[in-house]
Amino acid sequence: LLYLLCCIPVVTIGPATCGLVYILRNFANEKPVFMVSDFFDAFKSNFKQGFVLGLLDILSSGIVGIALLWYIANQGLSIAMAIPLGVCIGAEVLLMFMRFYTYLMAVTVELPIKHILKNSFIFSFLGLKTNFISAFWVILLVIPVLWFWPWLLFFILIGFSTMWFITTFNSYPYIVKYIIEPHEQQMRALRGEDDDE
Repeated sequence: LLYLLCCIPVVTIGPATCGLVYILRNFANEKPVFMVSDFFDAFKSNFKQGFVLGLLDILSSGIVGIALLWYIANQGLSIAMAIPLGVCIGAEVLLMFMRFYTYLMAVTVELPIKHILKNSFIFSFLGLKTNFISAFWVILLVIPVLWFWPWLLFFILIGFSTMWFITTFNSYPYIVKYIIEPHEQQMRALRGEDDDE
């Protein structure tokens, strides 16, 4: 509900997503959460990066989505349409997989946007099995809402957060393993400490 209220001005979709992901990351790690204050703290502290990531997300998804709809509508014109249609489907899947990591990295580690995007691209292939499992559950939650629209409109409040929780829970271990732990080992080495310490 907080997320939806903060998304009403479209420009705040990115920062609102950062706030949502921050709360759900803490849920996934079983850390205490003060829902409203933590949400708005993450919203404010990640506003610039969240705004840019949200803008890039909307633009890329919009362009690929429009292209996908156009190729589906004109598929009967030629068999050759199947090739760009397949490319668009692949691009949409890649964007979805990258989305599992972009906002999560924004609220977890201090990285420039270009590194967040590069790492998200790498993680979309590195965690391929996990990404497909996350995508399966996301699709499983989305299909009933679309199929029974608008009767399941109330489900959006629960289903939307559940989808983000699943992807956050599944994606966070990759960020820990490949970004946080190597950084901590490097810092311990600089201080001359053993790994056990």
